[in-house]
Amino acid sequence: MEILFGEPRSISGKKLELANKIKKISEEIEREYKIKVVFWDEWETTKLAKKHKKNIHAISASYLLQDYLDFLYNKKKSEKE
Repeated sequence: MEILFGEPRSISGKKLELANKIKKISEEIEREYKIKVVFWDEWETTKLAKKHKKNIHAISASYLLQDYLDFLYNKKKSEKE
C-alpha cells in the first residue's frame, strides 16, 4: 500500500518551504501506519487544473494521481518487454 503526496516545487524546480512540512507529515504517517509514502512533482498539475476554474485542488489531485498511475503502468509495461 502507498500514499501519494504532491511535492511542491518552484518553476525552477527548487523545493518550496511547504515541501518540508509535507515531508514531516509523511514521516509521521510512515512511522505510525507503516504505509509507504511516495512523492510526485505537482508543478504542472495546478497549471492544468486552473483551466477548469472550479474545484482546482480536486482536479489538480486527479492530474497528479493520473500522472503517477501512468508512470507505474509504463514502468511495468517496459519491464515486460
